[in-house]
Amino acid sequence: MCSGSEQQLGRHLSARPPLTHRIKGTTPLMVAAVGGNVNCLGRLLAAGAPPNEATSRMYLPAQERGVTALMCACSCKAEGGLDCAEMLLRGGAKIDTQDVAGLTALAHAVLAENPDVVELMMKSVPSPPVPTRPTLPLH
Repeated sequence: MCSGSEQQLGRHLSARPPLTHRIKGTTPLMVAAVGGNVNCLGRLLAAGAPPNEATSRMYLPAQERGVTALMCACSCKAEGGLDCAEMLLRGGAKIDTQDVAGLTALAHAVLAENPDVVELMMKSVPSPPVPTRPTLPLH
């Protein structure tokens, strides 16, 4: 759907379907993200599409299960992938979610050899907590 025209998206959104509706396991937000379609992704987020939905397990091969829109954007080699990843992060996408293989969005960016997206993910990964008082080893 998001690979179609802006007009098609407008008609789809005006029909008010559930924004988590899945077509063969993926949501419209995931389709927009994997295609680097920034305009479509922005419209879907503005319409209330949840950024942390994961692919369903029924229709997809095992290695594609549990993938989020952010992981799709991180794997996107098309122009717009970086912008989609930034938009999803601003929209509340969780960076530390793992797919069924245990891969995070950062891992998807590394595997896709997307250096700009890897850099964005590295800047966005929360730092581990720093202890506020000394800890003693438990031997």
